[in-house]
Amino acid sequence: MPPATPELAIAAVRDCAHATSPQGVDEAALIQRGWERATAESAEGETIPLDLIMLGKDQPGSPLIMSGKPGSEGGRGCVITGGLDPATGFDGLLAALSDNFQAAGNRDGNHQFRIGSDVAVAARGGDGGSFRIVVLEPGEG
Repeated sequence: MPPATPELAIAAVRDCAHATSPQGVDEAALIQRGWERATAESAEGETIPLDLIMLGKDQPGSPLIMSGKPGSEGGRGCVITGGLDPATGFDGLLAALSDNFQAAGNRDGNHQFRIGSDVAVAARGGDGGSFRIVVLEPGEG
């Protein structure tokens, strides 16, 4: 997975927080902020339907945003993923998150942040060279 810069990861978190509500993720709001919906094609050039909404930017260092389809359980938030910047690593990403959002503790390697009414949870990817940040707006319980 290509490395994502901390700055572009922060921008993706902001965009996801803007687009996420208790009802789900507003894909149009992400597209308005410059994200483009990804598609998949077979070797024959036919479009393959995806179970996920995947969005990216044609910009070096930009992460990928994924969400379930509207109305699905996975459609209630964004998952931002990318490779870790070799110069700053996961610690650099956490420092950037702490500089931009309110730290809200950590548990079992998951680092939590508040972004207004949204919650972002950052963790290393399973391979150690990537990250994932989940952005949700829990709404009223």
